[in-house]
Amino acid sequence: MNLNYSRDILFLIPELLLCFACVINLLLSIIFKNKSFLIQVIVLAIFIFCAISFTIFQHQNYKSFFYLFDKSLCIHDYTFYLRILILISGLLILAFVSLKNTISDASTEFLVLLTAILIGSQVLGLSNHWCVSFIALEIVSLSSYCLVGLFSNKKTAESSLKYILFGIVSSAIMLYGITLFFGLEGTLFFNERKFYVPTPLYPAAFAFGLILVGLFFKLSIFPFHFWVADVYEGTKPIITTIIAVIPKIAAIAFILSLYVGYQTLNLPIIPPKGYFSLALATLSIITITVGNLGAFLQKNTLRMLGYSSISHAGFILLPLSIGIVGAEPTLFYLVFYMLTSFAIFYILHITNFLEINDFSGLSQKYPFFSFLILIVLIAMAGLPPTGGFMAKFLVLSSLLQEYDYTKKTMFLVFVIIALINTIFALYYYLKIPYLMYFKSESEKITVLKINYKEYVFIILLVIIIFGIFFMPNLFLK
Repeated sequence: MNLNYSRDILFLIPELLLCFACVINLLLSIIFKNKSFLIQVIVLAIFIFCAISFTIFQHQNYKSFFYLFDKSLCIHDYTFYLRILILISGLLILAFVSLKNTISDASTEFLVLLTAILIGSQVLGLSNHWCVSFIALEIVSLSSYCLVGLFSNKKTAESSLKYILFGIVSSAIMLYGITLFFGLEGTLFFNERKFYVPTPLYPAAFAFGLILVGLFFKLSIFPFHFWVADVYEGTKPIITTIIAVIPKIAAIAFILSLYVGYQTLNLPIIPPKGYFSLALATLSIITITVGNLGAFLQKNTLRMLGYSSISHAGFILLPLSIGIVGAEPTLFYLVFYMLTSFAIFYILHITNFLEINDFSGLSQKYPFFSFLILIVLIAMAGLPPTGGFMAKFLVLSSLLQEYDYTKKTMFLVFVIIALINTIFALYYYLKIPYLMYFKSESEKITVLKINYKEYVFIILLVIIIFGIFFMPNLFLK
């Protein structure tokens, strides 16, 4: 083995630790049969903690930008931030399932597929080569399909099938775009070009647009969002949480890797150059609007949150329309989105309130629990003093700065439309608190039981949601 490759492997220790955890959990399931779930959760949690420690150590002791494996992978500042975010998401999922286990009938499969999603997401954020990127994306995709299919029933099989079919088609389109891009550039590396002639604008834009289809499917960006509400409604809240959070972080990590790689080539299709920036911003605004309109009409809680996540995806993507300088508000918004998603889906996990009307009168029996739900929903709506307000403030501020710099009126229009959408979203977010505080008790509340561990988990998430409003620099750095 090449000595350089030996050194490179050291930088993949976090991913290798996850692989070892997966193998160990499979062995534990064989030895102890169905009695080892808690042990498996602890094993995976320990390995994730070790992976986080190694990632932090690498960031503190090595330069922030270098290549691995003959430039197939790339380490940069954004990969550190997003690797940590993905691993923390994994830990929160384990806390989620250990506090209240609703997947006991397939617990080993769940942990193995979760680990595969974490590994694929990590590698996707590191990739600097189209083949590596596509393989990593498919690891995330196939594991997600299996999770949705594994915990669906006859009633929800349609949503699982829809998710798989949409995913297969988007992957095929993305692969076709990669082949076109290879024909234009003569290489599969992000930061290289074999042909010493200017890249033709329109063929390159077409190829890059096809590639983004696969990523937009993961981010649930319009018009690749049609699967979201059905899948959210048709599976367990814990599976929904995984699908809602981790693939989005992985997709943003990949987009940032593209920006880092291709900005050195000065291509005309990478924002903020040309019309591509305007197209990406327009698509983001349409996504925000479509998500809000869809959520407005829903009576099912999971479907409402599904359309809400579409709107959030638009906000996540919006700053990236101005180029790599939009990475900071995007990453901050990802932190906020991750925290609120875990909080609200965990609330559904322990209450099983599938319809919005099920929350009616909750404050009469559980006033403190209702207050926590109120805080989470206020944060999701983007009101102060929560992290949601700061996240949306940073996103819109980045567009206003771009307007001041470029004098393009469209960016100002986008800010106004985003603000109108934020106000519009208050209706469906505050509908649940209205029912909790001003309506009589529903039947489901009479049988609801909440223990102190579940309270502690939600309280910790709410404290951090408050914290990122008062200390945003801690997360931005």
